[in-house]
Amino acid sequence: MSYTIALHKYHTTRTARFAQARSRDTGEYALLVIGICAVVALAALYVVEANTLMFLERTVPVKESVVSEVKNSVQGLEIQATQMQSSQKVQEAALSKEMVFLNAVSYVNAGESSVAMAGTGITR
Repeated sequence: MSYTIALHKYHTTRTARFAQARSRDTGEYALLVIGICAVVALAALYVVEANTLMFLERTVPVKESVVSEVKNSVQGLEIQATQMQSSQKVQEAALSKEMVFLNAVSYVNAGESSVAMAGTGITR
C-alpha cells in the first residue's frame, strides 16, 4: 500500500468517525436541551402552584372569620325575631299605645252591609 492510499484511507475513516461523533453529539445535545427545558418548565409550574397554595392558606382564616361573623349575626337575628313574636312584646306594644284588652267581643248587625264590633268586659 502506498503512502497516499493509506493517508486517504486514514483521512476518510477519520472524517467518517468525526461525522458520526458529531451527529451523535447533536442528538445528545438535543436531548440535553429538551431535558433542561422540561426541568425549567416543571420548576416554574411548581413555583406557581406553591404560590397559589400559600395564597389560599392565607385567605382561609379570613374567610373563616367572615363565616363566623355571619353565623353570629344570624343567631342574633333569630333571637330578635323570636323576641318580637312573643306575646309579651305584643302586649307591651299595645299598652304603650294605650290600647285595652277585651274579655269578650260581640258583633252588632245594623242592616245587610254594616257590622259593628262592641267590646264588653274591658280589663287593664
